[in-house]
Amino acid sequence: MAGPNVNRDLFTVFLRFRSNQVAYAADVEKMYRQVLVHPADRDFQRIVWRSSLEQPIKHYRLCTVTYGTKSAPFLAIEAMKQAARNYESVYPEAAEIIKLDTYVDDLLSGARDVHEAKRLIGQITEIMNSAGFNLRKWTTNVPELFETLAVDEQLPVDVKWTDQPNTVKALGIQWQPKEDAFSFKVCLPLESVNTKRQLLSDSSKLFDPFGWLAPVIIRIKILFQQLWLSDISWDDPLPPAIEAEWMDIKGQLRQVELIRVPRFASNYNGKMELHGFSDASEVAYGAVVYTRARDAEGNIVINLLAAKTRVAPIKQVSLPRLELNAAVLLAELMERISIALSHLEVEMWAWTDSSIVLQWLSAHPRKWKTYVANRTSLILNILPRERWNHVATHDNPADCASRGLTPEELVSHNLWFQGPGWLNTEPELWKVTAIETIDDEQLMEARKIKIMHAAVGIARDNFDIEWWLINRRSSYTFIVRVLAYVNRFIRALQGAVLEPLLTPSELYQAKVQLAQAAQHVSFERELRLIRNGQEVSFKPLAGLHPFLDGTGTMRVGGRLQLAPYSYDIKHPIILPRDSRVTELLLRDLHLRNMHAGSNLLTSTINQQYWVVGHNTAVRRIVKRCARCVRLKGKTANQLMGSLPVPRVIATRAFTHVGVDYAGPLKIHASCVRGVKTTKGYLAVFVCLSTKAIHLEAASDLSTSVFIAALRRFISRRGYPNEIWSDNGTNFVGADRWLQEMSAALSSGTSRVSHFLSNLGIKWIFNPPSSPHRGGIWEAAVKSAKKHLVAVLGTSAMTYEELATILTQVEACLNSRPLCPLSSDPDSYEALTPGHFIVGHPMNLIPEPDVRKVPTNRLDQWQLMQHTAEIWRRWQDEYLTSLQPRTKWRVTEENVRENQLVLVKNENTPPTQWEMARIVKVHPDSTGVVRTVTLRPCDVMNVVFESNRSHHHRFDRSSVDNELHDTDKAQQKGHHISRPSQSNAVEA
Repeated sequence: MAGPNVNRDLFTVFLRFRSNQVAYAADVEKMYRQVLVHPADRDFQRIVWRSSLEQPIKHYRLCTVTYGTKSAPFLAIEAMKQAARNYESVYPEAAEIIKLDTYVDDLLSGARDVHEAKRLIGQITEIMNSAGFNLRKWTTNVPELFETLAVDEQLPVDVKWTDQPNTVKALGIQWQPKEDAFSFKVCLPLESVNTKRQLLSDSSKLFDPFGWLAPVIIRIKILFQQLWLSDISWDDPLPPAIEAEWMDIKGQLRQVELIRVPRFASNYNGKMELHGFSDASEVAYGAVVYTRARDAEGNIVINLLAAKTRVAPIKQVSLPRLELNAAVLLAELMERISIALSHLEVEMWAWTDSSIVLQWLSAHPRKWKTYVANRTSLILNILPRERWNHVATHDNPADCASRGLTPEELVSHNLWFQGPGWLNTEPELWKVTAIETIDDEQLMEARKIKIMHAAVGIARDNFDIEWWLINRRSSYTFIVRVLAYVNRFIRALQGAVLEPLLTPSELYQAKVQLAQAAQHVSFERELRLIRNGQEVSFKPLAGLHPFLDGTGTMRVGGRLQLAPYSYDIKHPIILPRDSRVTELLLRDLHLRNMHAGSNLLTSTINQQYWVVGHNTAVRRIVKRCARCVRLKGKTANQLMGSLPVPRVIATRAFTHVGVDYAGPLKIHASCVRGVKTTKGYLAVFVCLSTKAIHLEAASDLSTSVFIAALRRFISRRGYPNEIWSDNGTNFVGADRWLQEMSAALSSGTSRVSHFLSNLGIKWIFNPPSSPHRGGIWEAAVKSAKKHLVAVLGTSAMTYEELATILTQVEACLNSRPLCPLSSDPDSYEALTPGHFIVGHPMNLIPEPDVRKVPTNRLDQWQLMQHTAEIWRRWQDEYLTSLQPRTKWRVTEENVRENQLVLVKNENTPPTQWEMARIVKVHPDSTGVVRTVTLRPCDVMNVVFESNRSHHHRFDRSSVDNELHDTDKAQQKGHHISRPSQSNAVEA
C-alpha cells in the first residue's frame, strides 16, 4: 500500500523496533479520513447517489482521501511525514521516528529506557495530533510506562493487554509484550482437499517475512517446485509421494506455535556484530544472519535476526555455483540489514563452508568467467574478502535452511536459533577452519585468454628493434623485458623449447643487445679496428684496452684478468657517456637504489658496465631527478634586515605593541566536579621597545573575544599607537572593528575628531607566512608557555585560576634582564621591563617611599633609587646590544624575476611542494630583495613572504583570505607591507 518500497520499509521498521529495549506500538485511527483533499482536486472524487429510485440523483464530492484510489496511500503517508518535517527543529528524535518507524498506519518503535520512551511518546503524540492523526491501541512491553503517563497527563491511555493468548499483531507478526517475544499462529484445516491450489493457499498463510521458519518453509517451496515438474493443473490431486510429505509437514505445523523469538536484539553502547552464514545443497540454498553483542553485564548475547532461502533452479547448476549464489544472497541480506540498523555501529562478518567460493573471492573477478566474475564482484562490493571466513559444515546453521527441517525438529534446534556454540565465546576461540589453497588453473570457472601473434621480419644487423624501443619508451626494465620476449618469439619460430617464464639468462641477453646497439652508434670506428685485429690507440678508450667477447660486445681489457671476481666485474661492458641507453640504465639504477647519490650510483654501475666519462653522466642523471632536486634544494638566504623604528626609539611602555596567541589550555567552566573541560587560550601583548609583556586569558580564537581582551589591555596599559601582528583572522577582524569605530567617531564634531586623533590606533600586519618578522612576540609566547608548562603541566583550571597564574607569569617575565649585567661594581641591578612600568622589577621587595624625604637626608642607596636614569640605561645597555646580526650575516645574490622556484611547505613532503615563478621583486631601501610576488601554476597571483630558512605554514585558501582582508585594510589607510612567501629554492 505504501508504494514500491513496502518490503524495505517493513524491514527497516521491524529491525529498528527490535533494537530498542523498551518497545511500544500504536495504530493511527482513521488515517485516510484525516487527510483533506485540496478543493481544486475534489471534483475528481465526485460520486452520485440516491436512497431510492423515486428520489432525484444527487452529486457529492469526497473532501478527504478515499480508500481504494491509487494515490490514497501516498497522500496519507506523505501528510504524516510532512507533520514530522514541520517539527524537525522542535522534536528531531520524534520526527525521525515517525518517518522511519511508521509503516502505513502502524507505529513500532522504542527507546533505551522508560524515561526516554515516555518523552518520545509525548512528542510523537503531539506531532500526530497537530495533523489530526489520533494514535490508539497503544501496546508496550513495559505497562507502567503508559500508566505513569496517564497519571501525569490526566488522560486515559489504552494499553492493550489480552489475557488469552496475550498476543498483539505487529505488522502481521504475533508479538507477546509480556514475554517481549515473537510467536506464530497456525490455522490450517487438516481435512481440506490437497490440490496444487490448496497447497499454495495453505503455505501462504505462514507469514514469515524475516525467515525465522526458513528451514520449514524451504521444504514447502521444494514441494511446490516438484509440482511444477509433475505438470499437473491447479485443481488436480497431488501425487501420492508429494501428498504424503505435505501431510506430514502440515500435521506438525501447529508445533511452531511453541517457538519464541526474542524481540530485543542486544546493542549495548550502540554496538552490534552481524554474523552471516551461507550454504547450498542440490535442491536449495540459503543465508541466515545473527546478531552478536554484549549486554550491560558484559555477557555475550546471540540472536537470530533474519534468514532468506531460495530453491535451486530447475536447470542443472553445479554445487559450487549454488554456493556462490548463497554467498550473494547473504551479502545482499546483510547489506539490507546494515541499512536498516544505520543508527547503530555495526560490524559484519560472513561465513561459508565452501572453500571454492573463498578461493573465487580471493582473486580479482576478472580472472573468472562471466557467471562467477559478476557475482564475486557484487559480493566484494558489499563485503571485502577479509570479512569472509570458512566454517565447518556441522557448525553452519545455514545448512538447516538449505536442506530443510521438519517443524518438530525446528522447535528444539539450538543451532538454528542460537548459531554455533563457539560464536558465544571470545574471538580468539572461534573455530575458523583453515582451507587448502588450490592453484588458480585447477579451479573451475577460470578464464582462459587466447592471444594471437603475428610474425614479422626483423633486420638484426642495424638493431632496428632495439632503437625502436629505446626511442619510444622511457623505462629501461620495460625495454629489456619486451626485447627478451621478442627474442623468445624468434626462438619459438625456430622450434626451440622454452621455459614458461622469462629466465635470467634471457634478460641478460636483452641487456647485452641494448649495450651493443649503443656501441654500434657511438664506437663504430673502434669496433672496426678491433674486428680487423688492430688496437685502439686514441682516447677515450686507449687506456681501457678494449676487446670483443664471443657475442661481439666490446668490453674492458684492463688489468684485472687474474682477480678472483666474476667475468662482468673483470671485463665490464663499455658504454658511451651520451647514449640514450646509458641514460635509461643510469636512471633505472638510480631509482632502484632508492635515489642513490653519485658515489653509490657509480659503484653500482661499475659492477657490470664501464661508462666512458661516468662522472659527468652520473651527475647529470642525479641532477635531472626532480625528486632529488626537491629533497636537496637549498633555501634562498639573504642578509638579516634592520630593526623597525618601534624597536629602536624610546617611548612609553606599550606605545608600540606586538600581539600573538598561545595555547590551547585546559579550562574548567567552574569548580564543580564533573564539569566539562573546554579549551582556553593566551593573548600575549609585547612592548616593541621595552619588551614588557602583558598576558590576557581568552576563551576562544574569535574576533569578539580578542576585542574584549584588547579592551582589558587598553584599560590597564593605556592606548597604544600601533599594534603589530600576523594575519590571523581574529586580528584582521579586530582591525576592521577599529576602523569602523574610527569612521563613526570621525563623522562627528571637530571635538570628537580631536579626541579620536589623540587616541588613534594604527594596526600593522606582517606579511603572510612570515613568523620570523614577529620574533619578539614569538619569543614572548615561548617564555610564557615555558612558565605555564612548568607550573600547570597537563592539569586543568578555572578561568579565575588561569587569570591569577597569568598575572604571576607576567610579573616574572617583566622582571627578566633585558641585557647582561654590567661588570661595573656600581651597577646594582639589571635593567628589566618592569623598570619602564613601575620603576623597578615586578618581583622586587618593596622599599620605603622616599619621594617626600629631602634629598640631603637620603643615603647612597636611596639616592641611586631616586635618581636612576632608566632611559639612559636603556640606550646605553640594551639598545646597543641589538646592533650585531646573530644570523643571516652574508649578503646573497638577489632572486630575479621570472625565476622558477619551489615553495616550501612544512605540512607536505618535499615531493609535493608547489612550483611557482617570481613575477615581481620588492627590494628594500638598501636594494636587498626580501619580498617577492609569486605566481603558482594553478592559481592567481599570490603574495608570499621571503622567509629565511624558516619552514612556513602555507595553505592556499587561508593565504587568499588573509590577502583579501589585507587589501581591505590597506584601502582603509593602514600601513601594510605587501610581502610574499619566499622559502623558495631555484629548481
